[in-house]
Amino acid sequence: MRSVIRYADSLEDAFIITKIGGYDTGLRRYAGSRFKYFFSDPGLLLTVRGFREPDERQALEHVICNELLARRYEIGACVPGPSEGESAGSNEDEPAGTCFICESAPKRYYVRPVLSLPDRETRQREESPLLRIRDAFKKVIVTTDSLITSYTDSGVLTAGLFDFLKDEKSLDTL
Repeated sequence: MRSVIRYADSLEDAFIITKIGGYDTGLRRYAGSRFKYFFSDPGLLLTVRGFREPDERQALEHVICNELLARRYEIGACVPGPSEGESAGSNEDEPAGTCFICESAPKRYYVRPVLSLPDRETRQREESPLLRIRDAFKKVIVTTDSLITSYTDSGVLTAGLFDFLKDEKSLDTL
């Protein structure tokens, strides 16, 4: 196990991958033992997968992670805490994917990359991890869909990927 950790540390030192710490939204602190790795160049993801069919959701996560790092946010990968009445670890219905917590004091944002929001049911499912976070900071879903940037009834901002990428201050201005 130590060899794998040393190898990952070497790749991080060479700026090939970035290690993002996990953030426990229930406890509102960084979870020291949970990490997620992202490639600095999303094209490397395709190489690692052996040039098979790309996982577009995963590629979107890597693009958004790199953009947030380029904007100089401190970021973590959210680990949603249990909702009221749930026991810890009871989120089997949790949608796949990552939610990033982005901090640049005093601001904090939660950004969830979502490939597509074709219908109301999908939108509600993808919003649910953000809505479990019980604070007043801005919650954003970034999708590859061409849509008008707007807030949902729950107060979650949905924005298209291009709107998000084209303006460095998009988290403030959208």
